[in-house]
Amino acid sequence: MLIDVLIAATWVAGVYLSKRIFSDMFTPLCVYVSTWCASLLLYRMRLVEYSVLEPKTWLLIAGGGASFCLGCVLSRARSNKSTSLQKRIIVSLPWLRPAILVLLVLDLIGFALFTERMSDTYGLGTYFTDPSIIRADAQEWTRAGAIGPLILLCYPLLACSLIYILESRKLSWLSAVGLIVPVAETYLLTDRLNLVTFGTCSFFIWIYHSKRRTLDRKVLCTLGGGLICFLAYFLSVGALYGKSATHASSSFQFSTLSRDSRLGLRMLDPYVYSTASFPTFQAAMRDVDRLSWGTETFYPLARILYGVGILERRPEASDFTFYFVPIPFNTYTWLYFFYCDFGICGAFFLPGLIGFLETALYRRMRAAPTIFSVAGSSAFAASTAFTVFGYIQYDFILWIFLIVMFIVSRRTCTEWNGYRATAWNELRSRGAVPPAWT
Repeated sequence: MLIDVLIAATWVAGVYLSKRIFSDMFTPLCVYVSTWCASLLLYRMRLVEYSVLEPKTWLLIAGGGASFCLGCVLSRARSNKSTSLQKRIIVSLPWLRPAILVLLVLDLIGFALFTERMSDTYGLGTYFTDPSIIRADAQEWTRAGAIGPLILLCYPLLACSLIYILESRKLSWLSAVGLIVPVAETYLLTDRLNLVTFGTCSFFIWIYHSKRRTLDRKVLCTLGGGLICFLAYFLSVGALYGKSATHASSSFQFSTLSRDSRLGLRMLDPYVYSTASFPTFQAAMRDVDRLSWGTETFYPLARILYGVGILERRPEASDFTFYFVPIPFNTYTWLYFFYCDFGICGAFFLPGLIGFLETALYRRMRAAPTIFSVAGSSAFAASTAFTVFGYIQYDFILWIFLIVMFIVSRRTCTEWNGYRATAWNELRSRGAVPPAWT
């Protein structure tokens, strides 16, 4: 009971600090505290008889959370700039349309090649008859090779299309296709988390673009409707993948829910995804026999270093090892990656560094919103919301997203285009530009 009170008090304190320091409910600090405290309170409900968390595990969870929050506060203390959102995002719509078109073409090329590969390996009919076969062979379909960067363009394509709709306040055929295609493509990747991540990022793009700071009625309705839609998608696709709890499932034999309740078994699946990472993190820590010194935390950089021959051991993006806690599960929270790299010190200090950087970008977005700062802050907010499960900040999908959005932002920024036009006119007045070019 005391632990429950402390978790609830921490949640309230986090929301209060967010409102007090940033005058906003949608800060990295508030997102982190809310998702972790909500998941921990669900875990404390004991709908599944999980392994009991040891004091060391609770200490790492508390230390990582305190570190992240401290990093957010220190980032605010280093800057006195106003965080009031400007009237409009800095973007040039005529430049954004061709950017969406280019991303759409490249994304379709990447997924066409990926679809051909999956068709040769499994047959496309398997996606509709028994996709659990593909899902179970994750080691195969997660190695996309050279077409990987093209496939990951679906994320920036979705963000650019949504920003165009929000900025222009109309739905064009190009922006509609830019939204529909990435959503449809998530089914080929057989990962339920992809669409939920896209949806969470889109929610924050809408929040930051519309300058919302509180949980008003419109925000609550949007959030509630989105949760219902994603829950329905999560359950339906989980049934196709053969991952839902059923009466015949031995994995859930330790559940305290009634075996006669179909609704209880259905709702057990999302409950497990929200809570099982804590005991699994504890179990996975026991198998860490040596430190990996940054290859987990900075995976994309480590993979590049391996490619050029500096690192001898090939780093992997994911560990698919299952631990029985007592049900089988294989996500360990983001603290596991820091613990693998730098031990207890990593779990204590690295969240603070990430919280500092995310808050710095958030404050820059509030002061001078661009496509990059709005989309980047939204993507980090989505990643922070899922730190309970894993460490999305290290993934190639986020790194490619940030690089592409930075390029798009520079090309579509009204200030940048104004600077280019001024420089071009100055060169032309000096006779440095041939007449044929003008």
